[in-house]
Amino acid sequence: MDARALVDEIIGDLKVLRRSRGVDTKEINERIRPALRLACGITPEDGPANIRAKLRSRLRELAGQLPADLEVLAQAALALVPEAGDQFYRTRLAWAAARIDRQERTLRRRADEALKQLAELAAADLTDLPDRIGDPAGDGWHTETLRAMLNLSTSDPEAYEFRTIVADRDELPEIDLAVTLTAAPNGSSSPPGALAMDVLYGGRLTQRFMAAERRFAMKLTFPEPLRNGDRHDFALRFRVPDGGAMRPHFVSVTKQPCDEVELRVKFDEKHVPPNVWLLKRVFQSDLGDPSQHGAPVPVDGAGELRVQFLAPDPGFAYGVRWEVDEHTDSARMR
Repeated sequence: MDARALVDEIIGDLKVLRRSRGVDTKEINERIRPALRLACGITPEDGPANIRAKLRSRLRELAGQLPADLEVLAQAALALVPEAGDQFYRTRLAWAAARIDRQERTLRRRADEALKQLAELAAADLTDLPDRIGDPAGDGWHTETLRAMLNLSTSDPEAYEFRTIVADRDELPEIDLAVTLTAAPNGSSSPPGALAMDVLYGGRLTQRFMAAERRFAMKLTFPEPLRNGDRHDFALRFRVPDGGAMRPHFVSVTKQPCDEVELRVKFDEKHVPPNVWLLKRVFQSDLGDPSQHGAPVPVDGAGELRVQFLAPDPGFAYGVRWEVDEHTDSARMR
């Protein structure tokens, strides 16, 4: 792995960490990806307490090599010191602002610079790395953010996907994507070809084909090939015509590493399911098992819900499922 790609990898890891409570986040083992684990000497045998201790020790050591203002911002962004241990990133930045005498509007930009330099210092000590940490598929890209929305308030189910990806090699002209529609519990289903898909922005679909019985594969070609480290935004729309019915779940199953997934569902306000449950790190083959559900997920007064996952493990399903209702449909995105 070249130096630039490694730095970008670790920056992504640090940004995932700062979105929560930093090193004090509750689910620390799930939110730390391979690049940062390697940089901080974290092993598979380490439990949460050891992970936090190693992160705090190594990152504070590296932050001490930064200019004074960036050191304070790194401590605040990642909650490396007790004084900057608030659960909210904005509050931690306010703590830093009081110590480095900077206006709040410049803090986020300077905090980004602090994480960048911190990642450069961490990467400088790593050698003999695989071509892509944490990416066994080696497809040359990974997802920074994936935001998807399923609209069940209309006669035809619609799903929207907004994604920011990062290229992990030069001359990346296109990427492969897929979406799966699952058959309804009663056995009825939309015809295999009944999925309309469009690019809202960020490229064009140059190939569409059935990769499996209900798995739609596509190739998204960019306006210009991406270079290593380039970020690119695109948006897709999927629609099942004629009110096609699917199983009552909406999940993301990422193939490549991903920093953040956010899913939203909008139900018909007159037919909100009585129960919605969280799905987290579920095997794809178990999605149809009624026993596969976690904590309840609230639906607001507008019939909407939102769930978020940081650094989901590739190959597993993350999302929601709800009680079957004849008026609600669902889709499964991958």
